[in-house]
Amino acid sequence: LSGLKHFNSQRNHISIDGCNDVIVSGLHIFAPEQSPNTDGIDIAGSTNIQVMNSVIQTGDDCIAINTLCSNINITGVTCGPGHGIRFDIRTKLFKKKSSIHTNNFYDVLIPLDCSACDPQPLD
Repeated sequence: LSGLKHFNSQRNHISIDGCNDVIVSGLHIFAPEQSPNTDGIDIAGSTNIQVMNSVIQTGDDCIAINTLCSNINITGVTCGPGHGIRFDIRTKLFKKKSSIHTNNFYDVLIPLDCSACDPQPLD
């Protein structure tokens, strides 16, 4: 998936669910800052996903990484004004990620397999 522009989606813009070996690059995703539930990219149940060199400007999560994901590589992605990159806390993923974040510019590598992570109740 490359070089696309998405504007003002009513919900999330792109869903990657149950996929393997996906490359996403050169996207420009836009939704107003006040728009709820307008995630740029939602990833779930997927492995070997690369998101790179894209601009994601939404009112919600730039990229949401949900359960059962592994080998997610996010490089050169500019986010804002929304929530940035969200990791599903039920997988304890946030404790194992490596991340560099400077002024809404992200490089994130998640080389682990979360298929066997222990779900935790939300507080």
